[in-house]
Formats: sequence, structure tokens, C-alpha cells
Amino acid sequence: MAFQLTTSYPRLWSLDAGVAMVVTDLHGDWDAYARYRDHFIGLRAAGQADCLIFTGDLIHREPGAGADRSLDMVLDILALRERYGDAVISLCGNHELPHVYGFVLGKGRTEYTPGFEAALSQSGRRDKVLELFESLPFFIRTAAGVSIAHAGASAPLVNRAQATSLFDWDHQALRAWAEERLAEGDRAELRSSVEYGPVRSILTQSSGFIDAFDYTLNPYSGYTFGCSYCYAAAFVRDQGRRVRWGQWMRVKENALELRSICTPSAGNSWPGHAPRRSRCAASAAGTKQPTGERWTCCGHPCHTWTRGAVASCRCERCCAVLRQPFRC
Repeated sequence: MAFQLTTSYPRLWSLDAGVAMVVTDLHGDWDAYARYRDHFIGLRAAGQADCLIFTGDLIHREPGAGADRSLDMVLDILALRERYGDAVISLCGNHELPHVYGFVLGKGRTEYTPGFEAALSQSGRRDKVLELFESLPFFIRTAAGVSIAHAGASAPLVNRAQATSLFDWDHQALRAWAEERLAEGDRAELRSSVEYGPVRSILTQSSGFIDAFDYTLNPYSGYTFGCSYCYAAAFVRDQGRRVRWGQWMRVKENALELRSICTPSAGNSWPGHAPRRSRCAASAAGTKQPTGERWTCCGHPCHTWTRGAVASCRCERCCAVLRQPFRC
């Protein structure tokens, strides 16, 4: 049966008839690419293959793995498509996607996107390459019941509405929505991940360089500035969050309720503790938190709780020190 491809969805294409040769993750390796390309051409000439499918991540060679010929490979695929039409298919991988949206892709100390962007600028073919990346599907399904994708099976595909939304994905519409939000919002906040969740306590027993106090009190964890000299990241237990310090913040949404539970009247003890314990507020929080201004006039949520109890407050820096029970 002759090769037949249906593209009824922008991101889901259907291979209704024909034999496919499938290649994945070449990552700028020209020698491997040329071998597979030439093998396909031979198979097609012999009537043994109808189409060639690259399943994404054509680009970005690892440092030290050899010359990065990513752009040469993409340009050669454009030439193959002129020759064979839809019989040469490339899926979108996570290394192509950053160039559609203009963000940096990196791993550890390696940043993949800048080198390819520089090569694109010098090639004079930027528009053609980005047009190709913009058009790439996410999935291929075959009449034999095989699904082909760069990242494998995806949980949202179980839900029909979510699957349809993914199959109809429109990069341009998403970029337009993002531009609209950036125009009307706080860019620093939008670039950061802000979460809200309950906690069991807002008090942590002090130790280390602040062991002169009995407890620390912080209204949130994380910080959206990410200063290189900040010590607070070292106290984050989750390695992933530690690496992403400066890009996330978790607000203790029930902090005010817990404060009302833990606040004694003047002269009384903290529940379960000896009288007149001392607290260091905002030991790992900052008054210049970009996302903090929504809570209080001075930008520091702690001041909502400690007004009247602050013995020393240095708003340009990072802390308010409490040496007496709360009297709010």
C-alpha cells in the first residue's frame, strides 16, 4: 500500500499506510545522521521504506562529544523535505522547543541554546529553521496501533479533552498570551514559581549562628531574587529546589492562624515551653521579596504579625529580631 499521512491535528499526525524508518536523539552528530539518512535513501529506492521519522532532539551536542553540526543537520532535513515531501518527518523534542519560545535550555554548567542561536544568526536561515520547529508535531500514530513521541507516553492523554488540547497546541497563541501577561504583570513574579500550602508550625528551633534565639519564624520558604551570596539556599533539603533557588517561593498560607494559636498574652508562656522565649523572625526571608508586596505595605509579611513586638527592624536588609512575646 502506498505511503499515506494525515495531518488533521497540528501536533498529532497519522501514518495511515506505509513503512517507516525511525531514528531518535541524534544531538548534532553529523556522522550518525548521514549514515541513517543514506540508509533510508537506499531502503526507499529498494521499496523497503516509505518515510523517515526523527523523533526529536536533533540538535545540541554534548560538550566534548565532537563537533556540533546541529544546524547542518537541520538544513539538510529541509533539503530532504524538498525532495521527499511529507515522507521526511521530525517530531518536536525538548531541545527544539526552547528555540520556539526563546528560553535557555541548560543542564548543570552547560547551556545548549546559545551556540545554536549564534549559528542561526550567522546562517541567514533563521526564519526557515524556526518555521520548521514551529510546525513540528508531538506525536505520530500508525494504523498498526503504534504511537511515536519524543518523550513517550503522557498521563494527560488519558483525558480526552486534555489530549485534544495538546493535539491542537498553538505555539503562537501561547506566546501572545504570555506577552499580554508580561505587559500587565510583575515580570519578576511571573518568572518565579509561587506556591501556597499549609504547614504544621511556623516555629523552628534555632541552631547554628542564631542559637542565641530559641526559635526562628519565617512566613515563607524560598526566595525570588536568588542572590549568589545568599546563605539561605544551603538550608533547603530538596536538592532540586536548592539548585533552583531564586525561582520559587512557598507561602505558608495558614501562618496567621498558627500565630494566633501560638501567641500568648503578655507574660504568659508559649504553649508547651518555658515563659518568655525569644524568637528571630525572618531568619531566611527578605523584606525586598518581589512577590511580598501584595501582603503588607512594607513588603514584609512578618510585619503583619509582629507590629508592636519588633525590638530591632532593618528593612533594607533581611531581618526583624523579636526579644519579647507577641503583643499584636
